[in-house]
Amino acid sequence: MAFIPNTTKQEIEEKATLYNVLKEYHNFSKKKGAQHVMECPKCGTKDKLEFSEAKNIASCFKCDIKVSTPVSYLMKFHDKTYPEALEELAKIEAIDIPKAIVKGKKKVVRNKKTAKQSFRDKMLEESGLTVEDITDEVFVDPQTKKEVELFTPGTFDAKYEVTHGDDVIIHYYDLEGKPMTYYRRTKSGNPTGSPKEFKRVRYQNPELHKDKNGNAAKYKSPYGSGTKVYINKFIRRKYKASSKIKTLYIQEGEKKADKATKHGLISVGVMGIHNIAYNQTLPKEFELIIKRCQVENVVFVLDEDWQNLSSKIDSNHPADNRPKSFFRAVLNYRNHFYAFTNNDIFLDIYFAHVKPNDNQDKGIDDLLTNTLKKDPDALKGMCDAALTKPDGNAIHLQFHNITTISEYKLLEFWGLQSKDAFIHKYKEVLLNYPIFKFGKVKYRFNDKKQVELAQPILEHEKYWKENIKKNNDGEVVSKTYHFNHKRCYTFLQNRGFFRYRQPKNKHIFIQLESNLVQEIETQQVKDFIKSFTATLNNEEIENLLFRNGAKYFGPDSLSNLDYKELTINKAEKGIQYMYFNNSCWKITKNGIEIEDLKHINGHIWRTQIKDFEPSKVSLLSEVHQITDQDIKTNKKLEKFKGEWTVDFTKEGNDSHFLQFLVNTSDMHHKNRTRSWDKYSLAERFETSRNILSKLTAFGYLLHNYKDNSVMKAVIGMDSLMSEVGLSNGRSGKSIIGIALEQLNNVVFVSGKRKDLLEDKYLFDEVNDRVDNVWIDDVRLNFDLELLFPHITGKFIVEQKGLGKHSLSNSIKLYITTNHALKGETSSYKDRQILIGFSDWYSDTHKPINDFGMNFWDEDWPIKQWNYFYNLAATSLNLYFKHGIIEAPTERLEQRRMRQDLGENFLAWAELYFNKSANLNTKMRKEEMYNESSFERGEGFGIKYPADKKYVTPTLFKRKLRTLCKYKNWEFNPSKQGGDWKTGGVEYIEIGVSDAYFKQVELESKSS
Repeated sequence: MAFIPNTTKQEIEEKATLYNVLKEYHNFSKKKGAQHVMECPKCGTKDKLEFSEAKNIASCFKCDIKVSTPVSYLMKFHDKTYPEALEELAKIEAIDIPKAIVKGKKKVVRNKKTAKQSFRDKMLEESGLTVEDITDEVFVDPQTKKEVELFTPGTFDAKYEVTHGDDVIIHYYDLEGKPMTYYRRTKSGNPTGSPKEFKRVRYQNPELHKDKNGNAAKYKSPYGSGTKVYINKFIRRKYKASSKIKTLYIQEGEKKADKATKHGLISVGVMGIHNIAYNQTLPKEFELIIKRCQVENVVFVLDEDWQNLSSKIDSNHPADNRPKSFFRAVLNYRNHFYAFTNNDIFLDIYFAHVKPNDNQDKGIDDLLTNTLKKDPDALKGMCDAALTKPDGNAIHLQFHNITTISEYKLLEFWGLQSKDAFIHKYKEVLLNYPIFKFGKVKYRFNDKKQVELAQPILEHEKYWKENIKKNNDGEVVSKTYHFNHKRCYTFLQNRGFFRYRQPKNKHIFIQLESNLVQEIETQQVKDFIKSFTATLNNEEIENLLFRNGAKYFGPDSLSNLDYKELTINKAEKGIQYMYFNNSCWKITKNGIEIEDLKHINGHIWRTQIKDFEPSKVSLLSEVHQITDQDIKTNKKLEKFKGEWTVDFTKEGNDSHFLQFLVNTSDMHHKNRTRSWDKYSLAERFETSRNILSKLTAFGYLLHNYKDNSVMKAVIGMDSLMSEVGLSNGRSGKSIIGIALEQLNNVVFVSGKRKDLLEDKYLFDEVNDRVDNVWIDDVRLNFDLELLFPHITGKFIVEQKGLGKHSLSNSIKLYITTNHALKGETSSYKDRQILIGFSDWYSDTHKPINDFGMNFWDEDWPIKQWNYFYNLAATSLNLYFKHGIIEAPTERLEQRRMRQDLGENFLAWAELYFNKSANLNTKMRKEEMYNESSFERGEGFGIKYPADKKYVTPTLFKRKLRTLCKYKNWEFNPSKQGGDWKTGGVEYIEIGVSDAYFKQVELESKSS
């Protein structure tokens, strides 16, 4: 612990504020009224730590701690000692603590314990940078400037907010010292909300932060933040002073820019080789620096591995991918800076790269720290000299002036000008691969180490015929070429191009590669054969295709390709497959088996493959059904036999989508808060059953198998009671449909149209590759019966130009409604899986309010995507184990009955049966329906005469039966619920409990 002089202590205590330290630790992301609410660091309870700016008091009532100074906050809530608290506040307020020295003696060591070095400090130390190098005076608010460190310890949370951690947060400020900003973007890419300060994180352990393909991510920036230029303090000072910068270096990374600048190579940092520009536009900072600082040369510096091939080369990853990526980056850089000539600014444009050396230095920061450690400043002189020499040799760096060279010449740096040049350049590396791809064509080396086509073109595949004309001396006078259609079709079929049958003698074009199949357009066939022809190095054949390509490769010509019968790898009873970039998950009731995608038997449509590489995570710790054994242990469970419990792992509690399902299943929350220990057993069991009903229904929808014993439509509806005709909405039902779209091939149908089920082309988009039809937000009184054939029989579609035909694949329906669907007979019930949604979400409170981001947006963390795919697999596993776990039906049934009754009937019944004379007594049905008396009140038809048109006497009696179920009364108790007719007159008796009867009597007397 550093010794802190009294004067410094006084400065810390004067400058430090409770507001600043709380903002540093908690970021003030949520308010309750005028109070900031935060997670208490002491008890860990969400929103329990409250801070009043007006009173300058922070308190946690659960911990019974209240503080009013920053020192007491750190000591009481973070268990710091007084000196530790002062040192922490000094860091927050950027106050230097002088080192304690005794005259004539060595430094006094106050604490022999060495504090753990942060990753930030270690990173700086290894690069030969100091905190002073990365500290600058910038604006911390519109009026206030102070010195801040541009690299600080910390990390990002799921919302891209800075929080405590041991990664490195890199802060970006513009040339004036103001924070660079960005807007968050919606899924469609549109900016939303207010501007946010741009920062990015450098992870200490990239392997813990995987991208969607499972690759380690070293850096991360907020989604949609665009391209930013890192400006260090030396650039900023030169800009403000209009000081000349003859040569401006562009480094890939902020640390490299700081290190190079420290030793004389004035540099800005970019976030990657492809981040020079954004949306075809250079960041404005480049133009400002170039103009004000009179820049003459720009140099884009690449690492030593700039020409290396990727370590991932196979039939799906061409060998030229990485070289092409670097070529495009350098070309893009050159073109953007060459465009300054339009403003009469003539720059010399270079790219440079670190040369290989014995120390294996990769970047310029490595070079300065290792090979040039003894004299890093010498590099500037070498570079200045190289910029004046034709060969561009800077001993440790190589410069290339690319201001005016052609694109073809630029390709030569990577051997990309031709297939032969590329293979010659990289032959020693490519020899290690049995097959590699250049462009769209596969190659291999034979036993003599000569390159050849991986699938050599055979004589009967040559789609051209060469006609040679010779003179009398046998000399070739001319060569002409003709196209051979038959051989071309053979060539294409041998490379996986076919037709695939569709209904009514129609077809689509497909390409097979290994066991993967994709639908293609004729242009893709043309592009493939053009790429292949280019490898023949015969311009005459290429020109033959250019002249007549539309004719040779149009739909009519390609309809001569053979049909291919596909053996699609399909789900089976109790088995479902999920396909990812490199793996396949086979889900059964026993769990998940992971297989290599290439080893799957049968064909897989490329559209089924998720662009992701997941890792297995357990989200549920236990799913259990109450048994007799449980009841023996706990007698309170006796009336809950057969009910379910579900518990979550730490990852399950962290999963956004799973917690969304929990929220939509909680019918007992209090203003979107819950405390499980305060819920009754009945409430807990109801919530668990709601959660599991959603998970198993989701699993059922994801299972692409037609099991005739379980053919139902899943109906998502609100559990909250409301007046008939009124729509609650926004409760999260449609999010289940969007979730399906992330996993299956789904056809969306809007349910708003009145004539929805009369449209014969309603399912025009449904084909044999569709898994689900999602009918969203159907209207009041939607008649499910019209969909019975689609639910339990063959799925009949009528398509324009194809007519009517049936599909044999499993197509499952998901229907959402703000109302209850018609029908109470077994025919209706047997075709429905009901899932109920609570009122946790609404028009005013959406999932983004709970989770800070929209599910499945580009900025949704990779971790959440991984949880989501695991939850899909978990849902399938639960469905295979337990079948459909039905939702609690009482609330849903109550909602359906209310809709069947109608609000007018309910209003009449509330008045009519609030008279004791109409209860527990035999009455004529006609009297209830169409008569009026002082003692009994108005009959239904008298109260609502217009409704008699729709509510016939027969329907009236049916509604009375439903009313008794709805109210828990008895219909005709004297006849055990049967009809009651005497002498041609029908009677009705509404039976109620003695308690209710007495209550009505009492109310009648008091009124």
